Amino acid sequence: MLVKLASPNITALLKSSAWFPVLDDAAQQKVLDDLREVDVPQGGALCRRGDTPMHWYGAIDGLLKWTVTSGNGRSVTLGGLSAGSWFGEGTLLRGVPRTADIIALRPSRVALLPVDTFNWLHATQRSFDHFLLRQINERMHWFLGNFT
Repeated sequence: MLVKLASPNITALLKSSAWFPVLDDAAQQKVLDDLREVDVPQGGALCRRGDTPMHWYGAIDGLLKWTVTSGNGRSVTLGGLSAGSWFGEGTLLRGVPRTADIIALRPSRVALLPVDTFNWLHATQRSFDHFLLRQINERMHWFLGNFT
């Protein structure tokens, strides 16, 4: 007998995220109200270099790559983004156009949290700030480890 596993969804993503369960009830409800989901086909771009940052992203399902492409067409992949990953906070915090592309390596589903909601969480939820600090620190540690 085959058992069909439940397809990953936004609720499962949020419950398994380090930041969502520690928000207060009002903040959790605001996130649930504002979050939406998009499908990104294999080879499709979730966002492109130069785009104005409008969302913080959570990978629900699939696999995406974080990549930069030079003027001569050569690209370098900076990292992979699998289900459960949250990303894009650096660009939102800096308030500058994106410096890289996020491309789906296979069909992917991604949660989009609007920048206004991200900024509201950043301004009102200390637990969210703690998560962001740990997230950015882990990324910096990972990058430095690749260059030393």
